[in-house]
Amino acid sequence: MADLKAIARAQCDAWNNHDLEGYLSYFSEDAVYTCPGQRIEGRDAIRTYMLTLTEAFPDEQLEYKEFTAEADTVVMRFIARAHHTGPFRVSPRVTREPSGRSYELDVVSIATFEGDQIVKLEDFFDLYDFAFRQMQFPFPTRRAS
Repeated sequence: MADLKAIARAQCDAWNNHDLEGYLSYFSEDAVYTCPGQRIEGRDAIRTYMLTLTEAFPDEQLEYKEFTAEADTVVMRFIARAHHTGPFRVSPRVTREPSGRSYELDVVSIATFEGDQIVKLEDFFDLYDFAFRQMQFPFPTRRAS
């Protein structure tokens, strides 16, 4: 049986070393990644999403706090820190220009494995705190009907 905690740590190490392809190699071809407001299906789509993040926040680092494994699941808690130094494509029509602001997020990640491949990765963090308090993005507005 694979040492899932070691695999999860190796994936986080690849991210911290800015090795996107190494990071992605731990996902199955049809893996699903979710985080607040996003559901991304398939390794290629995950690559596209992660490229958006690495362009906007190229210096992001993960500080490990806790790794726990049980059966086919690893739960990780870490602090993510970075600076907004590149354009951040929030949606197909909205791009936030670099602000230079930094963020620090407490993240809980749940990775589900089949063998030694991640088939589902779920990241949980306070989207409000990230977007509106730390990054100071404007609140979305709705048009009156």
